[in-house]
Amino acid sequence: MPFKSSLVRSAGKLFGVFNQKDLDLRAHTWSRWINEYLGTATGGTVTTPGNGYKYHFITADSQDFVVSGGLMRIDYIIIGGGGGGGAYGGGYTSGGKGTNTVFTISGGTPVTAVGGGGGIAYNRSPPYSPFDGGSGGGGGGNKATSKGDAENYPGPSQQGYPGGTGGSGNDDGGGGGGAGAAGEDAPAPGPGAGGVGKSAFSGDTGIPPSYGTPGPSPGRYFAGGGGGGSRTAGAPGGAGGGGGGGVSTKGTNGTVNTGGGGGGGDNGIGAGHGGGGAGGYAEATGYVIGPGTHDIDIGPGNTPGSPMAGAGGSGIAIIRYLLY
Repeated sequence: MPFKSSLVRSAGKLFGVFNQKDLDLRAHTWSRWINEYLGTATGGTVTTPGNGYKYHFITADSQDFVVSGGLMRIDYIIIGGGGGGGAYGGGYTSGGKGTNTVFTISGGTPVTAVGGGGGIAYNRSPPYSPFDGGSGGGGGGNKATSKGDAENYPGPSQQGYPGGTGGSGNDDGGGGGGAGAAGEDAPAPGPGAGGVGKSAFSGDTGIPPSYGTPGPSPGRYFAGGGGGGSRTAGAPGGAGGGGGGGVSTKGTNGTVNTGGGGGGGDNGIGAGHGGGGAGGYAEATGYVIGPGTHDIDIGPGNTPGSPMAGAGGSGIAIIRYLLY
């Protein structure tokens, strides 16, 4: 009669199997697995909420992810800095693009989350290329009806959604694109809302409330687009840190360490302005990473040239892995 080791019995409980031959096979696989993935990690702010995962929140360039002792299987989210909003204040000024966040995995290909596109100001003359791009720029108002594109949109490798289009009226600025949805087209009259972001790890409730923002479903949201602003109305930013548009005042800044876009602003003269696009959202699950120092550069959000425009929120990197 075959000897049933405690490892075999544990494997049987883990995999829910009862056949002896099957148990032996699972035990061999489990033994090989735990002998291979013995790595430990440091870096950033670490939390262990009791749901079976350990989390690392990287919010500054000095907080690299360091693995020692063996391989690790991780899930990660990388978010770029948000784009700035458009505004009138000292002239028509479109927001600039946020800065990329880069996860340079030792021995692998760097993972880049692009900076969000800037919101386009009313009456901004074409071309808009210096202000578009990223994960979605804000739409302009009236004559400036172009909208920012999204990185690799549409497709499986996209990092966000485009900004909303400005309308034909003076106060019709579009919202900035978010990680989960496009910025709202200007509803005429009035500016459009920022696109909603995404919940980290598909609604993982282990993310503490000190990171991200609430959203329409469980979990913490990141990378929301900024809302359009104007002299008559201001639109809300998208869930995930998007700044709201200002009503004859400064647009709200995107929330720090969310990659949220800045809200469009106005000083009561310059009509509608687009919200900034959220920073790009790059993620992976089950990624195998080896020992070494894995450099992470966190992208800051854009600070627009106009004092009336909202700045983009800085980016973040979140890494989690199962505890065994």
